[in-house]
Amino acid sequence: MKRTVFVILAVLLGTAFAQMTWTCATDSAGWSARSGHSSVVFDDKVWVIGGAGGNDVWCSADGVAWSLTTAGAQWSGRGGHTSVVFDNKMWVIGGSDRHDVWCSTDGITWIQATDSAGWAGRIYHTCVVFDNKMWIMGGHGHSGLANDVWYSADGVDWVQATDSAPWTKRMGHISVVFDNKMWVMGGLTGDMSPYPGYLTDVWYSNDGMIWTQATADAGCVGRGYQTAVVADGRIWVKGGCVFYGGPSPGGISWDDVWYSSDGVDWTLATDSAGWSARAGHTSVLFDDRMWVIGGADSSAQDDVWYSTGLGVEEGPNVEVRATNAATVVRSIFFLPEAVGGERSAVGVRLLDIGGRKVLDLQPGPNDVSRLCPGVYFVRSEPSAVSRQPSAVHKVVVTR
Repeated sequence: MKRTVFVILAVLLGTAFAQMTWTCATDSAGWSARSGHSSVVFDDKVWVIGGAGGNDVWCSADGVAWSLTTAGAQWSGRGGHTSVVFDNKMWVIGGSDRHDVWCSTDGITWIQATDSAGWAGRIYHTCVVFDNKMWIMGGHGHSGLANDVWYSADGVDWVQATDSAPWTKRMGHISVVFDNKMWVMGGLTGDMSPYPGYLTDVWYSNDGMIWTQATADAGCVGRGYQTAVVADGRIWVKGGCVFYGGPSPGGISWDDVWYSSDGVDWTLATDSAGWSARAGHTSVLFDDRMWVIGGADSSAQDDVWYSTGLGVEEGPNVEVRATNAATVVRSIFFLPEAVGGERSAVGVRLLDIGGRKVLDLQPGPNDVSRLCPGVYFVRSEPSAVSRQPSAVHKVVVTR
């Protein structure tokens, strides 16, 4: 899809931009490499629960050192389940086409809330906590893909909010609670020949019954098994994959990170995070950082990563010079060798509205076709010997 980039005169004074940086907490956690697990933050720890058909439970207070809580929880081994924290307990809900619900206050002893919830057994559904209830949405079970929505105030009794939400039946999608609403984004539908059918739509609801489409075309969610968290007043999505069938089956995974403040316009925070491209991982917000845990590409992973560099740092002594350039391009942004008339610039970066680096721009053509609509900035940094201040151009990306 083509994008149009408008470079407009802008003046930014006194702002130093913070960048997103990913750091490997450990490249080999104590738990076995896996995907399809679940993770929560509970009791000041990060937890890894099940996955890849297992029923072990692990926890960590720092993401580096992991302790085995139990090698065999009371629930059967599974993957593609969901977990949330609700009523001061951790919960395991469904997975591997099951419809049982379990809870625990310590990760060791698990109590079965029900062995037969009202909803059909399923895998790769989503679950959130909203309005003092647990909610599950979509997924895939013995009867195929689903677009039903259920909720429970105790994990025992489940009520169907709708048996057919307006969004397409799907699995491997993502859901969050944001702006006092529940959100359903992306995922896949259909079979594997030649493509499963990847969805790029974003929907929200404040009651689980009435759903509104925020956008039909958020390209960054057009994949499966990615993750999402809410941080810094934005929805953040990470990684994911696309599988395809046909005569040459295969797949593509990503290691990118996108965010949105409204669910409509999405901005690329980085197209290459430090962790390898993957899907079926988990993400949590812990210790004021976003975390990526495990997952798989060509093979399962047991690494753990965290991010820093959210938000904008103020720097009152930063001098910024505006230029008079105004440029309109399609898909390719051409950067002249002399930026703002200065050949002494040592770095030109494309930053998002939060000051996070999106791309390192090179002289000549730069592909910007992957950018979602939004506001960006082209910032040139002078060399140490240059007496010129930094130059900033405002960039607005539209379809």
